Amino acid sequence: PKFDRYKLRDENTKWHQELSRSSVVGTKGAWGKPIIKFPNGWSWVDLEKHSCPIEGATMGHCGNSGGKTNDKILSLRDEKNVPHLTFIDVGNGALGEMKGRQNSKPKKEYHQYIIKLLESPYVNKILGGGHNEINNFNLYDLDEDERNKLIEKKPNLNLTTTDIVTGK
Repeated sequence: PKFDRYKLRDENTKWHQELSRSSVVGTKGAWGKPIIKFPNGWSWVDLEKHSCPIEGATMGHCGNSGGKTNDKILSLRDEKNVPHLTFIDVGNGALGEMKGRQNSKPKKEYHQYIIKLLESPYVNKILGGGHNEINNFNLYDLDEDERNKLIEKKPNLNLTTTDIVTGK
């Protein structure tokens, strides 16, 4: 049969919509090793795996089911261990997908936590990519002041994909 990219896109969209209707969305997540803890009980955790069906079910997305073996799932959890964001480290501290529930763009209320992750030694750069890339967190989602302070602390976060590939 002839390959039909539009049919594939439509099937992919339908599959993601079905995932988002999961009855366990918003429940406790899988175990993860806390890497950044906040005073209010929230934390970023490293799930120490490249894909996780539990993260996917509780977040209403695929849980990086097509991820590469060197990927790591980083999950923002509240004090009850309920995930709110899923970011994918695609290797060496480079972030690929960075999404909220149901592959949505992370809300402004989470920016304080995202900034702390980006400032940490766990992240070196942002690459983006993945499903529905337009919904990934982007440095331009931050207020200009927040963005400038962050880039001053970690200038390599501001590199474009072309800059990273060419080394410029």
